[in-house]
Amino acid sequence: MKKLEEVQQQLASNIRVASQKNISEREYKKITRENEQLRIVELYLETNPSETYLVKERARIEKIVKAKNEQYEYWLKHNKPFEVDPKDARSFFNKINGLNVLKRQLKMINLILE
Repeated sequence: MKKLEEVQQQLASNIRVASQKNISEREYKKITRENEQLRIVELYLETNPSETYLVKERARIEKIVKAKNEQYEYWLKHNKPFEVDPKDARSFFNKINGLNVLKRQLKMINLILE
């Protein structure tokens, strides 16, 4: 599990790298996105969550995501609105079921636990 000090050091390191003048725009955007994630992790780690809670929360979210993904085929055949384009059906399903938010939460929890 990551420690608050590690995250703060990584943020400081990223800020130093991003402030260099010879960095490409692509690298700058990558570091900026990583800093946004690290700030969220930093705020969460300030609340001192226990590792067991994070493991249980990860298992709970994975279970929900798996169950909702298993419902996709049924939804596609029986409940899909007619106005939804077939190639956009998966993203629409993810949006209405909140899978995008759950996957983002899972990503952050995995980032903290690594």
